[in-house]
Amino acid sequence: MGETLWQLEYIDMPGRLTDISLSFTPGITAVVGISGAGKTSLLNLLVEFEKPSAGKLIFTSPTQDKEQLPVYWVPQDDGLWPHMTVKQHLTALSDKTSADHWLKTMDLADHANKKPETLSRGQQNRLSVARAMVSDAAILIMDEPLAHVAHQDAMRYWQVIIDTLRRQNQSLIFATHDPSRVLAYADQVICMGDGKVLAQGVTKQVYLQPQTQQIAELLGPVNWMTESQMPIYLPDHELQAQCIRPEQLQLITDAQSPLTIKRTQFHGHVQCSSLADDKENRRDFWHLPTAGLKTLDRVRLNLITVLLMVSLLLVTGCKPSGNQATIPVKNTAVWSVPLDDISVPAPRSAKMLPDGRMVVLDTAGRVLLYDNAGKVTDIWHLPTNTNGNPEGTCLMQDGTIAVADTHYHRIVFFDQTGKITRMVGERGEGKGQFIYPVSLTQDKDGFVYVVEYGGNDRVQKFTADMQHVMTFGKAGTGEGEFQRASGCLLHDGKLYVADAINNRILVFDTQTGKHVDTLGQNHLDLPYDLTMDDREHFYIAEYGAGRVTEMDLSGKIIATFGKTGRGDDQFMTPWSLTITPDHKLRIMDTGNRRIVELEL
Repeated sequence: MGETLWQLEYIDMPGRLTDISLSFTPGITAVVGISGAGKTSLLNLLVEFEKPSAGKLIFTSPTQDKEQLPVYWVPQDDGLWPHMTVKQHLTALSDKTSADHWLKTMDLADHANKKPETLSRGQQNRLSVARAMVSDAAILIMDEPLAHVAHQDAMRYWQVIIDTLRRQNQSLIFATHDPSRVLAYADQVICMGDGKVLAQGVTKQVYLQPQTQQIAELLGPVNWMTESQMPIYLPDHELQAQCIRPEQLQLITDAQSPLTIKRTQFHGHVQCSSLADDKENRRDFWHLPTAGLKTLDRVRLNLITVLLMVSLLLVTGCKPSGNQATIPVKNTAVWSVPLDDISVPAPRSAKMLPDGRMVVLDTAGRVLLYDNAGKVTDIWHLPTNTNGNPEGTCLMQDGTIAVADTHYHRIVFFDQTGKITRMVGERGEGKGQFIYPVSLTQDKDGFVYVVEYGGNDRVQKFTADMQHVMTFGKAGTGEGEFQRASGCLLHDGKLYVADAINNRILVFDTQTGKHVDTLGQNHLDLPYDLTMDDREHFYIAEYGAGRVTEMDLSGKIIATFGKTGRGDDQFMTPWSLTITPDHKLRIMDTGNRRIVELEL
């Protein structure tokens, strides 16, 4: 389906749209803009609810099936039929099986016999979308769908909608003012303002390389730096004015810096800090969360230029993907993470236990124990997760389960009942201190290895009772150096560590701490974790490529599985993985909030 669906040329609608020239192609397209930007007027044109006063609009139906509707519309007011019940809305367009499926999927089964006027606004939204889904139209057009549905519920519904559309090769054009939905689901984005098209392109590319501050702000928090501001705030970077997203910026404490924190606010995955220079000139910066920042701290800005380069490579498709074989998979299963109150957490890290259970860490600051059938048998909680969530876990020889409590700079030990028995570590760069401990493992002699990132990337080796033995590795791009050290595993006297931003696996001798090998260079794309099967083959979770790569001990790439996406056989920022003795690979598909099991 490479054809154009709609071609618009020099369209005008006085007072609403001005000189609109663009094309819509198959896939998922978002139209984003503030209220009054022209989103609804544009969609009204596509469904022929309105006519332009000037210009040309050409529609090419993507289906040759006379039984299939070419287009179905979800208007902003839902457009429900007042004389029909909820179920009749669906059976009017489909058979009973499909209707029952979408009633259940959209949590409307208990309201099947109600009329629209008795439903809440959110229920009406869900019914309108369900009706569109049962229509099986080649293209769905939705104006602010699910706008009145609670955020966590909407995320769940959106995921089912997108998975279904991709599986059935249907297209979707939706209008929204919510950048999170654009970034999560849209292949293409059209940015609108004052009745004009401000930008159109691949979503990631428009997000990272917007042409103006107005476009940048439509897709989320941004630091728009002018040429005159760069020397003040980023004097060490010879860069012109640019868009700097929060994930590309760090605040680092520095007593010699002229910048002082006047206010800082934690917003979950990002943080906003108001900085003032010595002349009391102030501006706000969106940046990566940094634990411990407080008012009057002196800080400097650090631009993560390598991460920016990698992100751009992901957008432009310049990372080498090779033509490897596909990992053969017999069966696939998908497991969920239990709700935390009303929120839907995402799995982040996992490790198999010898008894067949699996330990999973999630974004609600919880430790989940799964049995081999995928049932949760126990849920434990870290002391707090206000600053961030844990990222690594390991079963210790004494039977305790150790958790790298990343954003609290410590290792937390649980006994088999879920009771916390001790906590080791504090923030710092000295022996036994941590910035962001991310993973850990224990060798047969009882030594514990803790991997950390955060500008002090390194590995610390401890005795079984957590006495410091030695430190190896450091931050950088050279041999044996890390940028965002991540998952690790032990094999045959060697420690293998995922070096995420440098796109490689580093190998160290555990006795000496000496760097002895580097694997996967020029093949991996933000490797976050790795595990090994009984054939001594690695399986590597690639956060950037949305896939799993199989590699032998020499570093030869054997095969890959998956790609970035939200459908079947796709992953969105896979964070971790583990493998069972009977060759079932379990991937923490973090961005899709699910655990995917591949039977190899």
